[in-house]
Amino acid sequence: MTRENPIDFRRISNGVSKHLHTLQILKYLTMHWDHLLVPILTSKLDSLTLREWGTSLMGHESPPLKQLLDFIAHRCEVLEITTKASTSAKKVEAKSQPNFKRSSSCAAIVKPKCNFCQGEHVIYYCKNFVALPVSQRLVEIRSRKLCVNCLRFSSHASSKCISGQCKVCQAKHNTLLHIPSAADPSTSNTDKEVAPKATSPPSLLSNYALESSNNEQAMLSTAVVFICGSDSSRRVC
Repeated sequence: MTRENPIDFRRISNGVSKHLHTLQILKYLTMHWDHLLVPILTSKLDSLTLREWGTSLMGHESPPLKQLLDFIAHRCEVLEITTKASTSAKKVEAKSQPNFKRSSSCAAIVKPKCNFCQGEHVIYYCKNFVALPVSQRLVEIRSRKLCVNCLRFSSHASSKCISGQCKVCQAKHNTLLHIPSAADPSTSNTDKEVAPKATSPPSLLSNYALESSNNEQAMLSTAVVFICGSDSSRRVC
């Protein structure tokens, strides 16, 4: 990055999440790679963002990868909000003074507002929202008619949202709304939900190639799920 902008922030965040997810499927222990991944990713940032990242660090210990990804997501949110507000302000001023040539630019500083507790922070950093179980988070988002992918706007559907997908299953919903299943590589510590013990098959994820009529192939991912029968028995499907 030569300068900070939300598009490059999204590319970096989505790229590392996609590649880590692929490596986890291949059984690589990526949870021990933070001390390598953090320097690699910070080397991609522009000088201003890198300085803000250094200012946000406390102590001398190496920061975890999640902390860096959260920082990038927050910077992206602030840039998107301020850029949109600045553009709107310029349009209003241009309409009110159509014949006046301005030499100075107009900028607006807008603090993010939480859609859950109305605090001055984005919903991702809302302690009250994050403390809720995943199912209750989903209820709160839908009751406010917010996009289940970006958790910010109600003007578009999640299928048309340009924000990144879930970092766990790559589906079109926010990672905070991901409901852990027995097939996940790791269970969520946030919700305190422990899946019942069951015998896992040798492989939790397989890819199948389906050949179409024009000889093109599409790779489809399949996940192992547990089905509960009428006699309360659990079967792997």
